[in-house]
Amino acid sequence: MGEPLQGVGAPGACVLCGRGFGDGAFCASCGALRPAAPTAPDPLIGAVIADRYEILAVINAGGMGRVYRATQRSLDRAVAVKVIEPLVLDGMDGDDLTVRFMREARLASALNHPNVVSILDFGRAGTAVNAPLFLAMELLTGPSLQNVLESGVALPAARVADILRQVLAALGEAHALGITHRDIKPSNIVLEARRGDADHVKVIDFGIARLGMERDITRRGRVMGTPHYMAPETVAAPSVDLYAVGVMLFEMLCGRVPFDAASAVEVLRLHATSPRPDPRKVVPERHVPAALAEVCIRAMAIDPAARYPDALALAEAITDAASAGPWTPRHSSLFPRRAAAPAGQVGGALGTADTVPPPSPGVGREGAPLMVLRSPVPPALHMPTVGRDEHIAWTKDLLSRPPEGGVIVWWGRTGAGRSRMLRETASIALRDGRHVLVVRTERGPAQEVGYTSLRRIIARLLDVRADDPRLADGFGAAEAPVREGLREAFGSSGVSAGGDPEATRQALIDALRWASGRALERAGGALLVALDDVDRMDGISRACVWDFVLEGLPTPLTFALTCENVPARASHPRVRDKELTGLSRADAHGLVSQAGRARDSRPASGRRISPLYIEQYRRWRAEREKERAPAHLEEIVTARVHALAPMSRRVLQAMAVVGSATSDRVVDLLDRREGVDDAWSALSGAGFLTLDGDRGEISHFIFGQVALDGAPAGTVQALHARALEAVEASPAMVELRAHHAIRARADLAAFVLVEQAAALRAGRGDHDGAIASLTDGYIAARTSFARAEIDAQGCVVFGRKLAAALHAAGRTDQAHGVLSEILQTIPPADAARIELLEELARVAKSRGKPEEEARWRREALESREEVRTSVRRVRQVLPATADRRGAQRR
Repeated sequence: MGEPLQGVGAPGACVLCGRGFGDGAFCASCGALRPAAPTAPDPLIGAVIADRYEILAVINAGGMGRVYRATQRSLDRAVAVKVIEPLVLDGMDGDDLTVRFMREARLASALNHPNVVSILDFGRAGTAVNAPLFLAMELLTGPSLQNVLESGVALPAARVADILRQVLAALGEAHALGITHRDIKPSNIVLEARRGDADHVKVIDFGIARLGMERDITRRGRVMGTPHYMAPETVAAPSVDLYAVGVMLFEMLCGRVPFDAASAVEVLRLHATSPRPDPRKVVPERHVPAALAEVCIRAMAIDPAARYPDALALAEAITDAASAGPWTPRHSSLFPRRAAAPAGQVGGALGTADTVPPPSPGVGREGAPLMVLRSPVPPALHMPTVGRDEHIAWTKDLLSRPPEGGVIVWWGRTGAGRSRMLRETASIALRDGRHVLVVRTERGPAQEVGYTSLRRIIARLLDVRADDPRLADGFGAAEAPVREGLREAFGSSGVSAGGDPEATRQALIDALRWASGRALERAGGALLVALDDVDRMDGISRACVWDFVLEGLPTPLTFALTCENVPARASHPRVRDKELTGLSRADAHGLVSQAGRARDSRPASGRRISPLYIEQYRRWRAEREKERAPAHLEEIVTARVHALAPMSRRVLQAMAVVGSATSDRVVDLLDRREGVDDAWSALSGAGFLTLDGDRGEISHFIFGQVALDGAPAGTVQALHARALEAVEASPAMVELRAHHAIRARADLAAFVLVEQAAALRAGRGDHDGAIASLTDGYIAARTSFARAEIDAQGCVVFGRKLAAALHAAGRTDQAHGVLSEILQTIPPADAARIELLEELARVAKSRGKPEEEARWRREALESREEVRTSVRRVRQVLPATADRRGAQRR
């Protein structure tokens, strides 16, 4: 709906605002940095690190490494990736650097605040022990505060206060967690344009932050920070950050820093001993307001006790002083010292992108769950169903015929309106005189537990609660297979599967058929059962549903299903399927023009627009009447999520981890009550949550996906840890415990749970589910190895288990990929390497590649000989060593 953000001026125009740079290095309008001239190609450009980040271009270079724009392949989103320079590793103790880097990254990833750049991932860039270190962050496209100040742009008091208020909000969050930034300066403050003409501040480069108790890791004698912004005290306390904000306030008022000298040591001496300069006297021509000058002087006091006590107090003081009256400096001055930082600066800024990344393709699907009778969409935002005349006619034709026990399948990309068409189908069936039964698919990780959806479907068909104890006893069914199926689904609680997987599955299908017959008796006529998101069900439930409907439904019974991809069994004569695509330009234009200006309501020519994008666009127009809407679904959802208040974002992240919960459950997850109820209501009003009594659930999975994708890694880990605590004592929740454990703590207990979950699923005949569990374990092992939390053996063990499961399932190409990957982590003279090479040979044979099989067997023989040689050397060395030790004792 509207084109992606692009420069609109002449060649060489600023990519952010479209105006010209003139002869300067910075845009005079917005302060953006002019793109650098092409240089020699960087060796990482085009490479894929950590198997998921494709490096596209250099953004910036800092003291510890380079920052790149990259694409996260699994999500097709743009990110910033910081890679430690090899020269840094050459000049330092590699083990020491790795330990410090991992600790710093964990600290930064614990910060979860809209004004702090999110650390999404970190670790080693590959499986090799000597692979470079990396940090993946959200990509920022705005200028730094330093760029803006150096451009000479005059900052009025209101803008100064707004920028520093957001900086201090970020610091207040960090200080509450015991984290001190220690390098606050204008180049570490990025100004994103996400709220019209206002600045959205991001504080970056928490890379040298330390918990007070961990400051001993820092090498003695090393200057931590940038001298021009360093407080006189040397302790890692919040006061040093607040002092730096006071220096930035001085710089924004006066156009220069308070102390400057030819060396870093002299700058530090001035900060520690010199009287504080008064901004009113430094730049009398600017007529700095007295209130702001006084706040600035107090914030830079030599004695920490004389300054403001915390970030909130300083923010309130700046805001009050700025509101005393309007002020815009009459003159702006450039910064002559900016050409080179004085000696003593360590660390590097994250930097900002010099171009706007290409938009990601939109993903999503129609929003409200089927069982919600009260729509989360306000009446003013309700959309009529348009552009579906052909699909509605097709549905009416099918349902007007005598019931024949068939299956209707709506499929299409996320956002295409599958749920909306399922509701239309149910409405048509009702008008046609049929009875309709809607079964809502459980949201979130509850679907990890086997039989979750099957229990819901059978209970709904029998018109009882899923926790009705009669179901575990067979519900009085006369047929033995039916009783066995009900006992398996409702009695086992997922602890163990029945003996023969095929017999167990048939008993479950018999129970489903019996429950359908009871529902038909109760209906007394034709019945349509509507199931949304069948492909998101747990594996065994999905398999049973498909087997049941394809074996043949009773004549008066029709199933209506939705899924993302065309079902593999769509060619079956009982299946009637229809693909859903986006709306045409004309239909989309008619809908969005009801809510916004014409310039935002014209999609690109020939592009079909998802109904979910249109619904999000209409909400955007209601929330931000004056702002141009992003052009793609994921972008507009991301922008709306980022605009949420901090507590609302935290609640949305918590809900994304658990899928559905009460507000009290969210309080437990966040370990705080204050603000949760207000955030709960705000998220409901914004359409992110759908409420049913005291319980809520994510209205659409893309909202949860975006919330977690943009959350710091430490935040997601902590939420899963708290979710695990709630189910850890329940032996019936093996799969759910494994799901949370492997995302909360990749320790031995978590890996054991994953193996138990995989075995449980395989015992039910859910081999795809078993592979999914082992994949979770392998990814967690790789991530933990990359973060130096476990050794390579964990990757090897889980990799081999996953490869074996893939090989048994006939997915030999994937098995080959996993084995080839873990082979890189095993040294040549290691016995485990021989076994791995032989496994690769067996997989190559299954793939029909005899030459590859011969190569792997040859390498296995060579490795075997290397091991034998190594053993002989050890045996030769041991006697001589023993003789020397004996001589020493004598």
